[in-house]
Amino acid sequence: NRTMLFLIGRMEICLIGTDKKQMLLNKTFSDISHCSQGLRYLDHFGFICRETTLTGADCYCGYIFRCQTGKVVDEMMQTLKQAFSQAHSCYQKQPTRTPQVLKVFTCDACPMHWFHKLCCDLEGMPSEEAHLIILEKLGTLPDNVKEEIIMKFQKMTYEDVQEQNEVLVMLLREMAEQKQLVHSHVSNTLKNEPTLLKEKSTKLDSLREKARKSLSSSLETFLKLTSRDESKDFSLFNNQPAVDHRHLSYKDYDTQSYREGSFDSDQISSEQLTPVSSRPRSSTFTSSREMHHSGKKHLRFEADEANPPIINMFLKSNNQSPLQMNATPIGSWRQAIFHRVQSPGHDQDLGHVLDNTAQSSENRTKRTKEELRALWKKAIFEQILLIRMEKENKKLQVNQDAVSHKRMKLNYEEVTPCIKSASDNWEKLLCNQISQENKMDKDKLIEIVKAGIPKSKRGEIWQYLAQNHINFWSYSKNNDEEIPYEELLKQLTSHQHSILIDIGRTFPNHPFFSQTLGAGQLSLFNLLKAYSLLDKEVGYCQGLSFVAGILLLHMPEDQAFSMMKYLMFDLGLRRQYKTDMVAFQIQMYQLSRLIHDSYRDLYDHLEKLDISPTLYAAPWFLTLFASQFPFGFVARLFDLIFLYGIEVVFKISLLLMGNYKDYIMSCDSFESCMNFLKSSLPSVDTLQMEIIFSQVFNLDISRQLHAYEVEYHVLVEEMVQTQFNNSAELQNVRSTNKALKAQNMELMEQLQVAYSRMHNLEASRASLKSTCSRLEMRVSALEDEKEVLMHSMRVMKNKLEKLEVAKIGIPENEEHPPPFAVVYALAGSEREEDEKFQSFIKSFCQNKDRETKGVESRGNKIQDDIVEEDVFEDNLDSK
Repeated sequence: NRTMLFLIGRMEICLIGTDKKQMLLNKTFSDISHCSQGLRYLDHFGFICRETTLTGADCYCGYIFRCQTGKVVDEMMQTLKQAFSQAHSCYQKQPTRTPQVLKVFTCDACPMHWFHKLCCDLEGMPSEEAHLIILEKLGTLPDNVKEEIIMKFQKMTYEDVQEQNEVLVMLLREMAEQKQLVHSHVSNTLKNEPTLLKEKSTKLDSLREKARKSLSSSLETFLKLTSRDESKDFSLFNNQPAVDHRHLSYKDYDTQSYREGSFDSDQISSEQLTPVSSRPRSSTFTSSREMHHSGKKHLRFEADEANPPIINMFLKSNNQSPLQMNATPIGSWRQAIFHRVQSPGHDQDLGHVLDNTAQSSENRTKRTKEELRALWKKAIFEQILLIRMEKENKKLQVNQDAVSHKRMKLNYEEVTPCIKSASDNWEKLLCNQISQENKMDKDKLIEIVKAGIPKSKRGEIWQYLAQNHINFWSYSKNNDEEIPYEELLKQLTSHQHSILIDIGRTFPNHPFFSQTLGAGQLSLFNLLKAYSLLDKEVGYCQGLSFVAGILLLHMPEDQAFSMMKYLMFDLGLRRQYKTDMVAFQIQMYQLSRLIHDSYRDLYDHLEKLDISPTLYAAPWFLTLFASQFPFGFVARLFDLIFLYGIEVVFKISLLLMGNYKDYIMSCDSFESCMNFLKSSLPSVDTLQMEIIFSQVFNLDISRQLHAYEVEYHVLVEEMVQTQFNNSAELQNVRSTNKALKAQNMELMEQLQVAYSRMHNLEASRASLKSTCSRLEMRVSALEDEKEVLMHSMRVMKNKLEKLEVAKIGIPENEEHPPPFAVVYALAGSEREEDEKFQSFIKSFCQNKDRETKGVESRGNKIQDDIVEEDVFEDNLDSK
């Protein structure tokens, strides 16, 4: 979770940490194999690249980063695409005289190449067919490899064929990677030649590889044998037993072959247990001095056995040999030169050392406890002294680096050199500022500043002047909370792209800012990013980088950020950097009025050439003269800004225009005049600049600036009022048009309500129509039923009459019911009976009609309720 800079170059990419100001990652395009944007998280991107610290098949690493927004990632991916394309095109356009790159060949016997071809065969195939191909390839492997893969495969359970294929491919990949580590590549250029020639070339390559690997081992063996013979001769010459060649390995070379770390006792102990081929190359070549020292060391081992352990520990801590106190120690070539200079004439031969061995050991055994204690104290004191000296040397080196770095940043010529008395006054003032409770009188402070400010103390003096300002704590009072500088550095800003573009154009010739994304540019980036996060209204504006750069040249980042807040908030400079640029327009009007009132002829000349103050004075105000004028001029200007405020910029601008009025008026064209104002005027000599700054203290324009500001606001109001009066008729037309638009909107709303009601009525009409059609069908069905019943009644009546007639012919002695005619005659006439029957049928039909009407009435009521609900919903929608 760190904020970093991702730099895309022409042939490489870099990841730079702004907090530690160091490069965290640097990869060339040839090392990058893939780059992609996140699919699920669009604000992420990453790339896969080769790592030089890793070996084998797993030598690639993936890096994933998160940007502020997905738009930044899109821009970054587009830039990467362009950079890769440009690098590829440049590579193809290289001339043929450049050294040709070795051709890359493919080895068909590579296990990974075999696995790659298997994956190509399996791509896009169904699971069953892929399974058969995997089993076929598995059958071509050796038996031991096949059995190992099958045993691993049978240890797991699977749900389907696809899962089996995945496990088998994973096992085959693991097998291929293991074999690839020990595989020797064979070129396939001989694949069209006979098989015998292939075998011969393969054997020849393998022999050549073995010969190359064993070259160093053979040379070491030869030198070792030679050293053993010489050691035997040396031991015979001194009447001593032969020393084992494992203890002495040397060759009589000149002193130029003496290398650091060429002989060590640790190497001797390790060489006794290891073969010759495993020895490091650094212990193979030695010098005659090493031979001499090795003989001493071998004898020292025997002498140590006779001494008590505490004596040996003391002698080792005191860097003295048991053989002789002034013997030459074993170490690097620098230490050998040092000991030769410290104790010349002590280089004695081995025989002399052996003669004095017994005497030195006897003298050593005669030392008392007090002498040994004194030697111990001396050794410990010397060791402590050495440690302290090393720490002091480190501190001195750090201080020297800081002084040289500060000298590099302050490498500019001062406009008003500070004399010694003024420097002493500032020293006293800075030393006593902690104990001073009351602020210093401004008149006295002006006199001290007028005498000059030492360049080395300028940053501290600026902070002192800011603390003496009346409204120094206004920033913390006007803001709810003050975010620390370290917390702001951890956040991301939307202005970082603009800041990165501008920091490369800020003081490009100064050594502190000249290095691309060096310490100076990263400090400038941190300061501008922190301020853009602190002041959301201003954010970042062109010109702020020069102001921040001047502060960074005289103080550290955190102090520069505090002074940046003081300049912007307390002195009010932030108003000229706002997006509306109202304060900047007021400043340009004030400068025009000052030139008009002070130098009328110069003003008329500039107006004649159509040169407004915005064309030449904009960088003076936005960068505080830092983009065009020398560092000494700008530093002296900042001295006065911390003392007077933004008013100093008006004074300097007015004095520059007035002192060089004749040169400006001699320019008779727009181009020549602008060339003088932008090029010739900033390059005036130091004496003229000092005269201008001396005139600043005697010039007072504060009342005029205030009056011009009020005048500007009055003119703006008058302009607005005039435009309002001239556009009265237009306002009436606009008001009428606005009323018509409102009326039109109301009519449209009413029309929509009417359309909704009409739609509801049409829906009700359709429902009623369908109900009527259903009732008509029911009435027609009842009428049909009535006709059927009437027909059935007539048929029954005819049958009854026939039965009546048949019963009249029955004998008298048989009992039978009275004839129907008699009963019919007794009951009344046939017409009455018909009337009664018809009345019965009519009453029956009326009852059916009543039931039907009740159903219809209930249906109509339900339909009315539905219609009312629809109308109510439509009214709600229209509202």
